[in-house]
Amino acid sequence: MSDINLGIQKNHTIMKCPTCEKVIVEGWNYCPICGSQFIENPTEYFVSEKNFLNLKGEHVKIIQNNFESVKSIKILPLFKPKRIRSRLGDNAHINLFQSQSTSALCLSPNLIEWVLQVARMVGYYMVHTPARSTGVKQTLELMKKKGVESLPTDKLIVKLTERMWKSHGLGELMSVKAVKDWVQMDIRDVGCSIKAYGSKYCTLTAALCGQAEALTDKVWSGRLLKCQHLGDDYCSVRIHPGSENFVESQVSVQEYQDLIKDILNSIASRKFHYPREKLGEEFHISMHQIFNYLMVSSSPGHTILTKHSGVMIGKGLSEKIMIKGENEALTYLKELFQYLRAGILHDPVEKGDRLLLRMDESVYASGVNNIHMKLDVFLAGIIEGMLKQATGEKWQVDEVKCLANGDEWCEFSCRKK
Repeated sequence: MSDINLGIQKNHTIMKCPTCEKVIVEGWNYCPICGSQFIENPTEYFVSEKNFLNLKGEHVKIIQNNFESVKSIKILPLFKPKRIRSRLGDNAHINLFQSQSTSALCLSPNLIEWVLQVARMVGYYMVHTPARSTGVKQTLELMKKKGVESLPTDKLIVKLTERMWKSHGLGELMSVKAVKDWVQMDIRDVGCSIKAYGSKYCTLTAALCGQAEALTDKVWSGRLLKCQHLGDDYCSVRIHPGSENFVESQVSVQEYQDLIKDILNSIASRKFHYPREKLGEEFHISMHQIFNYLMVSSSPGHTILTKHSGVMIGKGLSEKIMIKGENEALTYLKELFQYLRAGILHDPVEKGDRLLLRMDESVYASGVNNIHMKLDVFLAGIIEGMLKQATGEKWQVDEVKCLANGDEWCEFSCRKK
């Protein structure tokens, strides 16, 4: 895109966007090309009720009708569904989720509002889908008449929620209690994607608000009281009906960069930095798929940002492990994708000036109907970043085939620029 299209006048000082490297005006805090925002210390973020409801209404039918992983939520807590991925299974590593969400926030800290909205969406789907399709429906209607205080006292609802969290590998529900109009939940071994850094509103809180909304048809707000990742024995969240906006503690780019280092260290060493004795290191692919779909479908800027997020992770891993050369990079990528349960990469096939990489059992596209989208943008970025860092050359990696686009498998085209 040219400077003219961006409306940049000659008397303006120009700079390169640190994310996509396109020319923009110095002083801008938002890149109109890739959507990246680069304020180091944003003042406040909040989850907008209006934005959340719009996001839910826009995507709910697409996700529920076309994603087998989400459809399986109907029976997952009660029965073992048919596997979507025959070889890799239907879980994927928490580090994959963490690396995607945290790298995006590192590039664009203002994205935190959107991430919290998506966390609410994930919570909503976890409960809304099975609750409306099992014997819980009559219990829900009765609970609405009784009020909020009946939420933790209904054994069927509590059992469903407990099984849901465990079956998805998201955490172990320890206790639920209510006083007047608020509900407090204590959860152990949460697979969080974002360290709270003392914030009053985290992804766990957002997900629990989404679950409560699915059960009561009301908007909920909440606060984080304890965080296991900050030294407490477990996470404790208090939620209540209402659309109050809670200010998010400031998280700087440097703090996100520190989180990225932790994630890269964990992946490189194959040692999960938040050991979970009972639940392991993975959670259900429905969580990965919902987050990724909402990320790449929201806008062209979100899609480009997702690609750059993957490039950041690929470069960082290559540098940390000191991978040298194209062959070593491609060999490591096969092992990496297997470890993260991201997909099964085949050996590259040369075609003209490019390499074609076939991938089976994509974490983002397996079990997704033809929605005319290519969903593996983040993985394409990881491949591109690793090849760039390992070879010292410029590469362009694009997904050219995808299960979610009606193809028989997913495929990446890799070529040197």
